Amino acid sequence: MPKYYDQREIESLPTRDLLRDLLRSPLALSGLKGREQPYDSLLALLLAWEKPDQPPTLALLQQRAHLKATRFRPTLELLYQAFLAALAAEEAVIQCPQVTHCFIIPGHRQNQLVWCQLARVPQVGENVELDFLWAITGHDTYFVESITSEYQEGKITVYLQLAAGRYDPYYQLLLARARFENKLTHSLERELDEDQLRTWLHSAYGVTKASAPVPDVPACLPRKRS
Repeated sequence: MPKYYDQREIESLPTRDLLRDLLRSPLALSGLKGREQPYDSLLALLLAWEKPDQPPTLALLQQRAHLKATRFRPTLELLYQAFLAALAAEEAVIQCPQVTHCFIIPGHRQNQLVWCQLARVPQVGENVELDFLWAITGHDTYFVESITSEYQEGKITVYLQLAAGRYDPYYQLLLARARFENKLTHSLERELDEDQLRTWLHSAYGVTKASAPVPDVPACLPRKRS
């Protein structure tokens, strides 16, 4: 498979999106310096820009990079293609040696963040014991509901969304089904506590203790005599 987009594919991409990507990866861009390419002046300008969330206007870029309007877009595309090639090279262009973790814990009124560094990251569905936030959460046992990793140059932030209680796969299946089928609205879910929500789910899907699912166990087949 190709390592990166070809020139024709890049031509169809919006200018603002190309600039956004380039401004957010100065480490990858810095490896393109000193190659004596037509994009050198534009590259130097983007590397010197200190506000990636506020990209410069096209007029400013054209003026400071000394590029005519007819040459700006082709030069930008050439730089973006070189940028993709650098990312696809075997050498690690972007390195994230620093890893930070953040528990997102549901409280009575809002989420509580707990920043930490973990030697081991718990997996989705794994139970987590945190007994120092009872006053604002009413719980000391949680489970990992989802994990999101944010990659930035030099740093990875791993967000672990926790849910109160112990992980119950069947309950989570009913909850996901009710959300998917739009039977359980966001407002209703916020109004119900965990016990009320379980009761609502059981009622909505006709579940009783007697009808709880039983794992399929394969029947024991008689051995064939040799």
